[in-house]
Amino acid sequence: MTSDRQAVFSSPLLVDRIPDQGTSGRIVVQEDERQAMAKIMDVQAVHGLAFDFEVKPIGKGRYRVKGRLEASVTQTCVVTLEPLDRQVVEDVDLEFWPETELASLSETDLEKTFDPDRDDPEAIRDGVIDLGVVAYETLATGLDPYPRKPDAAFEWNGDEISGEETPDAGPFDVLRTLKPD
Repeated sequence: MTSDRQAVFSSPLLVDRIPDQGTSGRIVVQEDERQAMAKIMDVQAVHGLAFDFEVKPIGKGRYRVKGRLEASVTQTCVVTLEPLDRQVVEDVDLEFWPETELASLSETDLEKTFDPDRDDPEAIRDGVIDLGVVAYETLATGLDPYPRKPDAAFEWNGDEISGEETPDAGPFDVLRTLKPD
């Protein structure tokens, strides 16, 4: 989930400050950060974004992050190109392992060690779990890639070329009209 590029929104949590019983909290993303997210995600706006989280140690320097992300976004309908307001609600359940431990595991080791129904563990980089990156990437993957208004209908008659109907027109028939005689 995390990447080497600079995060749009960062909320670092130092693992050496996480108590033995774990910690929890709520992250509310501010307007300027939401605007940056909207631009990168190519949505019209991110009106609100909150991430409720719980982080618990699970042994061997590993941590489990569970939570719920709720956001309000405006996307563009792929049919009408009109604004479309959407609510995004996504549950989060990730494990973070020390970076050195992940680097030493092969793909086969990961398959044997980790539940195949869950995401692979993320790396704890420099003693930090960045909950801002978790929130950002959860929103990005939770967006509808083809948002469409419920009543939007795309009507296209594939048989129509240059205003004339041709019942058996193929996909390359339009090219014949471009070819000089």
